Amino acid sequence: MEANTVVERMNCLQAVFKDAKMYAAAATNQEAIAVYNNTLAAPFVSVAYEAAAMALAVKDCQEGEQLNNWMPFLEQNRAHTTQIYIGLGWALAQERKAWNTYLDKLNPLWTWRVVDGYGYYDGFFRRRKVFQGIYADGLTPEGLTVYMQGLGRSLWYTAKGDAQKLLGLLEKLPKEQQPNLWRGIGIASTYVGGEDLSEKGQALWNAAESYRGALATGVAMATDSRIKAGTLDEYSQWAVRKWCQLSVEELSAVLAEKKKKSAYFDWIKELETFFYHNFQ
Repeated sequence: MEANTVVERMNCLQAVFKDAKMYAAAATNQEAIAVYNNTLAAPFVSVAYEAAAMALAVKDCQEGEQLNNWMPFLEQNRAHTTQIYIGLGWALAQERKAWNTYLDKLNPLWTWRVVDGYGYYDGFFRRRKVFQGIYADGLTPEGLTVYMQGLGRSLWYTAKGDAQKLLGLLEKLPKEQQPNLWRGIGIASTYVGGEDLSEKGQALWNAAESYRGALATGVAMATDSRIKAGTLDEYSQWAVRKWCQLSVEELSAVLAEKKKKSAYFDWIKELETFFYHNFQ
């Protein structure tokens, strides 16, 4: 049966991740991994690249100080750059290495997505410690904002898209980090989609209250990623209309304008300022 609801699509996404990770961990031919991933269902093809990137980066973490497996995979699959960097974050978290282990080898424009992946992993597999205020070591104040973004993405999955359950989880985390968490929630909910997103989405919008600008920024970021990967779907377009209050064409123009800012944090700040201003 085709996965249509939020929960069904979550399950489908997780299955894609698991299968691609297992395949990549056993494979030795980079091209074979790419071909395998291209056979997957279009909506979640980038997730397969994220999983493969994690498996390859785990090999690198275990073999030494170079990204001999991960870097060629990135070079061959630039359309999925966001997810490939996030996959590196997953690997570093799993192997309990510092988030900045390979910092000197990475493009600074994408480095922070590694921290996002690290935060997601910790939120999913080390939630108790996170709720105790124990985060990845060595995070700068800026790094913590992106770590919390990844954590917010994980909470959306944990709550299965249920706004009330999500609020219960958010209450356990610092108030000053709520905008970053809500940005991650916007990314995750938009990427997953689902035919019942309209119902769950209205509840989510109501729950966001003063953080709607952050939620909309996450929607914009997820949509940007889908546009790059050629996987924009009806659910992403719905989120753009409802939560960003723009058409996809209008959002694309906003994204293009804000990307004139080169730094990752400037880009986020510009987007959030835009949406918060629009919602006043």
